[in-house]
Amino acid sequence: MINSIQYLYSLETRGIKLGLDRTLKLMKLCGNPHKSLKCLQIAGTNGKGSVAAMIAKILSGLNFSIGLYTSPHLINVNERIRINNEPIKDDEIEGFINKYKNVIEKTQASFFETITTLAFNYFCNKNVDYAILETGLGGRYDSVTVCNPELTIMTPIALDHVEILGNTLEKITMEKTGILKNNIPLISAYQNPIVKRIIKKEARKKNCPVNFCKKDEKIILNNLKGEHQEKNAALATNAVLALNIKNTSKEMIRSSVLNTRWYGRYQIIKNKPLVIFDVGHNEHGIKSFLKEYSKEIISGKKYLIIALQRRKKIDNIIEILKFEFDKIIFTQTSTGNSMNVKILKNCFGKSNGLIIENSKNALFYCKNKLQKKDSLVILGTHHLAESIQRVYKNSFDIL
Repeated sequence: MINSIQYLYSLETRGIKLGLDRTLKLMKLCGNPHKSLKCLQIAGTNGKGSVAAMIAKILSGLNFSIGLYTSPHLINVNERIRINNEPIKDDEIEGFINKYKNVIEKTQASFFETITTLAFNYFCNKNVDYAILETGLGGRYDSVTVCNPELTIMTPIALDHVEILGNTLEKITMEKTGILKNNIPLISAYQNPIVKRIIKKEARKKNCPVNFCKKDEKIILNNLKGEHQEKNAALATNAVLALNIKNTSKEMIRSSVLNTRWYGRYQIIKNKPLVIFDVGHNEHGIKSFLKEYSKEIISGKKYLIIALQRRKKIDNIIEILKFEFDKIIFTQTSTGNSMNVKILKNCFGKSNGLIIENSKNALFYCKNKLQKKDSLVILGTHHLAESIQRVYKNSFDIL
């Protein structure tokens, strides 16, 4: 007999189910918890999780009880649902599944629809002051969009998930703007002109006030590296300011956001040799990573371990990666959606790459090769975190 968490994972076999009907039905059968929460919904292509974590950090610093819902997780599914940075406990998941398993089966809800309802239910039961919600995929038909937000937030929009959302910026932007609600303000990152035009047009249809960040608006951070994270911090700050919380200044907000932690984003696993983990998995995300990585002074060899999820396309930066690194190790993860390692290597054409199918073995291979002046970058997917934890014995749980 499988336990509740195993049952939750088993729902992944139902695949991605776009549309809100099942989520709304499941929410109704679970008491409509989404109607009782003050929510902030975040959509966009890259930076959603970081912005969500920053907003949660700021509001926690203002002494609010904050629910944080993000995806995907690095090691444990519990990481997706947090209150004041602490992941949900197993017994809370078990209690929800035991109580609502029949209605989950009745609605044939997917993994994401179920865990979204679990998050809303948990936050409602714990009476959080605000729930910060990261949209999983797109926006229009994503389960999170059933919420009634105080505010919507848009990170930079770029090409990703083209097989589901569309193969142009215009199509993807239309899907993302599906989170907009009548008369609810939108705070957006600086956007590509095409994206900005569509956002403005869709916002007018729903009478949504829109505030875009300035192109070079950023806040220097202590823990998160990269200009893109500094811009994420500005977006998070503007979002909290838009809530008009009494006795809150921009300085107070900035002092909270400075120390935000968010794993897998230019995360330094080890120094001397330098080992960095980044979950960048599309061209926009990997370019942002490489822009920061180029600032590192590395006198030794540069190693790259890369794995991608199926259908990811990074064609336009493959030559950059080949130029940047002395040795590339192609690997894959244990998840069903992992790109076959041979297909991944073929994407790179002629390269000095090496195939090591098992990601843990790939890490051990590099760990044994590295000299103090070398560097290792582990790149491409959240699902590499489990192998990193096993090899480097670090934790991804407590923020």
